[in-house]
Amino acid sequence: ITEAYQHYAEKVTWEHASKLVSVEQEYPFEVAGRTFTQKPDAVFYSGGKYYQVDYKSSFRVTNSSADCYSTDLKILAYQWWGYQLWKAAYGGLYLDMISVGETRSYLHTKPVPAPKLVQEFPNIIEQILAEIAFRGPGREAWRPNVSEHVCFRRYGPCEFIENCRWG
Repeated sequence: ITEAYQHYAEKVTWEHASKLVSVEQEYPFEVAGRTFTQKPDAVFYSGGKYYQVDYKSSFRVTNSSADCYSTDLKILAYQWWGYQLWKAAYGGLYLDMISVGETRSYLHTKPVPAPKLVQEFPNIIEQILAEIAFRGPGREAWRPNVSEHVCFRRYGPCEFIENCRWG
């Protein structure tokens, strides 16, 4: 993986990387009366705008590799928080997908737009917090979230798969 990232750093440049603002710096923000933190991989400033970058690695990178991230809670949080912090100076979030397979490929793209989900991010967090308060911390009180995207990931099944299957 290190070799893939080094190759990426040597070969890839993009238009908004003129001034590096931060690398994995924690930025606090409030939602539903609670303080959360975001830790974007990188923040750049260019042309009067701030840009966040989230690096993703995958065995293979294609033009559609970033499509699944438009509904990812972390990606929604980055975007919502970016608008809150920088207002009109927020240029957006970029996903930099880096292939760690034998063939080196890269994709520098914005996530598929999901403006309604970004706008609803605080409400989504409030719903999650309400469900946690209602169900309690014990894993057995939670209903399984059955989905091929949750139960089986690219690195294998969820660690709780047998508990969901058999109780």
